Amino acid sequence: VSDDGLSLLMKVQNVAPFVDAAAYVLEQCIPDARIRRGELKFSTDPHISAGITTFIGLTGTLRGRVVYDMSKQTAISIASEMNNEKQVGMNTLVRSTISELANMMTGNAATRLNQSGQDVDITPPTFIIGTETEVYSYKSMGHLIVPIETRCGLLILSLSVTDEQG
Repeated sequence: VSDDGLSLLMKVQNVAPFVDAAAYVLEQCIPDARIRRGELKFSTDPHISAGITTFIGLTGTLRGRVVYDMSKQTAISIASEMNNEKQVGMNTLVRSTISELANMMTGNAATRLNQSGQDVDITPPTFIIGTETEVYSYKSMGHLIVPIETRCGLLILSLSVTDEQG
């Protein structure tokens, strides 16, 4: 990761709450989640969707976006676990569950940031279905990619935030 990328995006106090919140919420929502965080990667290339993407914007002292991305099978598996009922296909309940999961993870991160003195709010989630969909970073910034492995499959957290005004 270049120093420029770090200075714009990767301030630990701004990134850690998102990673911690994702792990915490997943552990609460998926019995025996077996969370493992993969190697962090910084990229200026667009994020390429694995099939299911949930996008949440950030406003306030931190601005940008959080993208949660996973395969359809991972989304169905997570929704099945969270609803305690096997799901088949990308039905309304699966879409709603994955949107709510993203909302809970981002909301938990925003709460953590607010408790540390930031003023952060989130937008409602946008749910997108489609493989190979390109998601570009906030204001052409790069984004931090955080792979999170669960027993339900791989979830990719893609974070593009700044605390710079303007």
